[in-house]
Amino acid sequence: MVPSPWLPSWLGLAWATIFAVILIAHLWHIVVMTGRDRLWHSVHVLMALGMIVMFTPTGRMIVPSRVGMAFFAAIAVAVAGLLVWDYAHGHHIGQLWVANVVDVIAMIYMFAMISTHVVWLTILLVVWLVLQAAGWVTGRLWGVLEAGGLGGTRLVQTRVPAATKVIAGPAARQPHQDLAAYTTSGNTTPGYSTSAHNHSHGARLVISTTLTLMVLGMAYMLIAMQFGMPPMPGMPMTAP
Repeated sequence: MVPSPWLPSWLGLAWATIFAVILIAHLWHIVVMTGRDRLWHSVHVLMALGMIVMFTPTGRMIVPSRVGMAFFAAIAVAVAGLLVWDYAHGHHIGQLWVANVVDVIAMIYMFAMISTHVVWLTILLVVWLVLQAAGWVTGRLWGVLEAGGLGGTRLVQTRVPAATKVIAGPAARQPHQDLAAYTTSGNTTPGYSTSAHNHSHGARLVISTTLTLMVLGMAYMLIAMQFGMPPMPGMPMTAP
């Protein structure tokens, strides 16, 4: 990114370094996680890579804006496709995947900001990202992750107390219940598949910290581009 009063070279380099650490942390989780958890971290690795490109003070963008927009548009379509698949199969829709779609849209808009600024959209996305940061800091979003925030579903048998019979006569002297009280009933209810992060030691601190920094870095870049860089229509944002 071209240095500006809102984004001097030292600050861009500092943020690029932070996003490099974020990228490494989520790469590690890709290695140790499986399934949807691994896919979720993969999206964050790609977003961190995009932010490194945005923050690195090279004097000009090393990736054309059209390429960046197309790349993250493909990611948004892929994540949205997962949500549609879950819905079509009656699965629980993962709230964190929905959040990811909005985050990736913010990445698309960020690459587009070199040629066009829409102040209300910038402010809306900044507010969204700051609210996410608050969610990770307070632990609310970690709770969503643990409770099945990445979607999927499974059937969970419920344990329901059996109704006690009221029996008149001598039989009343002996306690009697239908089958056995508090035994597993034949009914099933949809339950949410919990995340593998429940069993990952230290995952809460690492993930909450890195994702807080990620969304705050994205929010700052949006602000810096909105107020510190005039639109330059037609600029290819690539090295000659």
